[in-house]
Amino acid sequence: MHPDLTHKNHLNDHNTQSVASQLNDTKAINVLRRWISAAVLRWQRRRMMHALDRLDDRILTDIGLSRSDFADLVKGLDPHELRMTPVASMRTVKDVNDYKTHYTA
Repeated sequence: MHPDLTHKNHLNDHNTQSVASQLNDTKAINVLRRWISAAVLRWQRRRMMHALDRLDDRILTDIGLSRSDFADLVKGLDPHELRMTPVASMRTVKDVNDYKTHYTA
């Protein structure tokens, strides 16, 4: 028998190590994926809180909210709802308010 060859099946050992390595890689990827998902969810919640905080008190009263309700409201939203964006940008709302102030008496 050739001196470099043995009775041990090196191919089988390599596959076993490869499977174990793949499992560790998969676990690491899953941990990273969960961490990124949690970070995105936190960012979306902060963004929603900021959007709600920028609303006028009169608008909040019209929709039946108070500023103390924001935290509970945002916690209850699912990720799909957190992706919602305001229909009108805050600049547009500000422009409308400025128009009403200057041109209506």
